[in-house]
Amino acid sequence: MAPSTIHERLRKVLSHVNISQAAFAESLGIGQPHMSTILSDKHQRKPSKRVLRSVSEKYGINYEWLINGDGDVVFEEKQPAAASAETDPPELQQVIQEARSIWDGLEMDERYELAAMLLKDIARKKKEQAMQNGEKGNLPHLNRSR
Repeated sequence: MAPSTIHERLRKVLSHVNISQAAFAESLGIGQPHMSTILSDKHQRKPSKRVLRSVSEKYGINYEWLINGDGDVVFEEKQPAAASAETDPPELQQVIQEARSIWDGLEMDERYELAAMLLKDIARKKKEQAMQNGEKGNLPHLNRSR
């Protein structure tokens, strides 16, 4: 019997890729508690289109099948990029998990605001590093309006 709900289809993908729920969540840029909610039939919380697009792209899944069950699954032989949880020290993994938990609790406008602040800070730090390394010239990809 074909999976009838989006939750069942995502569980089928998770089973096929044969990784932990936590690693699956991390590969999609969401926290494990959020992934658990998405996979549960009882919560009725559907994943965002961004998460579904990520599943489709990273794991070679037919997007139409994923969102509404139409067409073939099409498991392409794509391997996700190595999850950083496998290489990050445990202390950093804990910080990342805490940050994801906070992120999952934010409203969409708060997420955009926080993401913009992070990008701005990263760009500033990269620019500082480039200047310290003696790189000259205009760095257009780092010069964002403030």
